[in-house]
Order: sequence, then C-alpha cells, then structure tokens
Amino acid sequence: AKTSPLAQKLDNMASKNKSMAQKLDNIDQKMDELASENKSMAQKLDKLDKLDNIDRKMDELASENKSMSKATMDFTTSLLSGMKISHFIKNYNTEAGG
Repeated sequence: AKTSPLAQKLDNMASKNKSMAQKLDNIDQKMDELASENKSMAQKLDKLDKLDNIDRKMDELASENKSMSKATMDFTTSLLSGMKISHFIKNYNTEAGG
C-alpha cells in the first residue's frame, strides 16, 4: 500500500504545522517566564527605592538630632553662664554689704 504524493505532502505539512505550534508554545512560555521575572525585578526595585528613602530619612533625622544636640548644649552653656553671673552678682552684693 503505497501512499500518494498528495497524502505524503499533507503529512509533511501537518508535521511542520505541529512543530510550529510547539515552537509558539515555547515562545509563549518564555514570555510568561520573562513577565514573571520582570514583575519580580520591579518589586525588588521598589523595595530598594523604599530602603533608599528610609536611608535618606535616617540621615535627615541624624542631622536634625545633631543640630538639636548643639542647640541643647548652647542653651545649657548660656544657662550655666547666666547662673554663674547671678551667683557672682549675689556674692559681690553680699561682700559689698548689699
């Protein structure tokens, strides 16, 4: 039972068609994988961005803390020198008989 040339051609075409369909499936699968990787990368970038913002905030807070510490020190220094002056005046008045 010899197959006709037309039947042979149809078989070849069907086989090529099947092969093409398989390749398209593989491409679809690859694209899905890439989309998933892309989403994962976007999430990582988002996290990095948030961490960067947190770092920046911490730097700002450290800077504010530093200037508040300086302000506190300045205030304490002026307060102490004010106390010394009033103590000196009090002693002076006492010694001067005032």
